[in-house]
This record gives sequence, structure tokens and C-alpha cells, in this order.
Amino acid sequence: MPRLNEAERTTVMNEFRGHYPLVNAELPPATPLMIEPGFGQTELFALFDEYHTLGENITSAVEIQLPTLRAERDAIFGTDNTQPPGVWFYLMNYKAAVRTFLGGKHSLGSTVPNIGAVYPANYLDILHRFIDHWALVNAAKTPPATMTMGVFTLADLQDAHDLILEKTRAIDALESAKLNALRAEREAKFGDVSVELREDDSIVARLQSYSNAVRLSFPNTPLAASLPSIFPSEGGDNVPKFDFNWQATLTGITLWFVVPADVPVASVFLKEGALELTFPYAPIGNMQSLEVPNIVVTGEVDDVELRDSTGRTVAEGKRNSGLAAP
Repeated sequence: MPRLNEAERTTVMNEFRGHYPLVNAELPPATPLMIEPGFGQTELFALFDEYHTLGENITSAVEIQLPTLRAERDAIFGTDNTQPPGVWFYLMNYKAAVRTFLGGKHSLGSTVPNIGAVYPANYLDILHRFIDHWALVNAAKTPPATMTMGVFTLADLQDAHDLILEKTRAIDALESAKLNALRAEREAKFGDVSVELREDDSIVARLQSYSNAVRLSFPNTPLAASLPSIFPSEGGDNVPKFDFNWQATLTGITLWFVVPADVPVASVFLKEGALELTFPYAPIGNMQSLEVPNIVVTGEVDDVELRDSTGRTVAEGKRNSGLAAP
């Protein structure tokens, strides 16, 4: 089962938004179609909205919150080493300030840290080295004193370090924890995974239950025939689609379908629950009919495919309950 892209997911939800009101219009207002007790059209559409809200939260985190945090972090360090208020400006003038404060011959004037490569991952290490050195400079004055660079002090450098650390932690938390959690919650809420992994309250599970409820309530009607596909691109390789229909017989079912033009069909594959059957293809015009014995369909035939001589699927079937038998 292929995962759907975002455009496909939106299309699927919009199609069901359009279909559900048509179903309820055929029912008394007091008894609308319920997917399960307490869960109907209002609840399904609210589930769609929750999915979209999660997407908006992810977009906000990626396009607004993260860039804002990064810009605030960078502004504290400084994006221009020739202008305050960023601390980078003061680091560029730190050596001269030390030599003025302690005298040009003092040993600490020749052990000033090197700024090195400036990029966000290095901000804290750079500041930490200068904080340690500045503390030595203050202690080396007799009596101990505080070196200032204009109005900028060691306390200001420590504050800058702490603010950048705070922003860095917020960025890391947003990138690694919050975004991952939002994405995981959103994927689980849609549920286009195998049935073993799918949450029972996911959108796909609800849509499958809705489709089953419509088929049971409106069998062989346009409402059942017009049910949207939950997986419109299933197959992944864009194989042709074809209409099929079936009806129960005393010994099994009769299956018939319209064969797509120019498709190299060698066999017909049918799946119903755990039962998988393959039949040789014997074309009669563009309509094929098969008698399938010893099969009882529970709800709906799960899968009908046309396959070529190598066993590759060359066309996928979708039930059309209005397709008349040949």
C-alpha cells in the first residue's frame, strides 16, 4: 500500500467532505449516517480539521518559529563583527582592551583566545573561552578590578552566553522533539499504513468504516457507486484502472469486468480475505466474465487485478456496482 502525498490526502478528504452530505440528505434529519455510535459527519470533518491544524503547526514551526529563534540567537552573537550590540564586535577588540587594562607586557595579553571559525555550532565554545580568559584578566589586576569595554563587561558576555544557550536549547527541542512528535502524530492521524500498524481512530480507518456503512445502507445505488477511493494512486506505477462488479450465486460468485485497451493480460487475480485466486485470461470482446466457485464474500471483494505473463500487475480494479453483467 503506497503512502499518499499531501495533495492526494487533501483530495481524498475533500471528496469525502462532498460525499457524506449527499448520503445524509437521503436520510431523515434525526437519523444521519453514523460511522459508529457517536461518530458521524461532524466528528469526521473535525478529524480532517485536526489533521490540517497539525500541518499548520508544523509549517509554523519550520517557517516561522525556527527562523525566529535562529535570528535571535545570531543577533546575540552578532552578524557583523564591526558593529555592536552583538558580542562578536567586542571579541574583535578584546585583545587591545586586555593590553590596555593590564599593560602591553603582561602575559595574558599574549594568551587571548582565537575566535576561529564563526558559525552557530561554535558560538558557545567561543564565548566560553573568552569568559574564562576575562575572569583571569580581572583577577590579575592589583587590586582585582573589572575590565570594561565601553559599557560592556564580563557579566554582559556571560549573559550573552546564557541567552545563546537558551536559544540553542529551544532550537534543538523544536527541531528534534516537537517537530518529530508533530509529524508522527500527523502521520498516525491519517493512517495510510498497513492495517496492522493503522490506528483504529485514524482518518483512513474512519473512511473505510464510512465506505462500508454506505455500501450496507445503500447497496447497488449511485451513492455506493460514487464512493471516493481512499487510495487513488494505489499501485504506485500508475497502472490503468478498470471497472468490475460481482454478484453472489448458489455456489460462489460471478465476476465481470471491462478490460482496458492495449493491456497485456495473461491472468486475473482475485483476493477475498485470506483467499487468493488466479485464473487464466480468455478474452471475449472487452468484457470478461468469470464464475468463481466456493467463495463467500464478506462485505466486499478485497482486490481484483489483471496480470501479465510474468505475474506483474498491469491493471487494477475498482468496483462499479452499476456495471451490468454481460
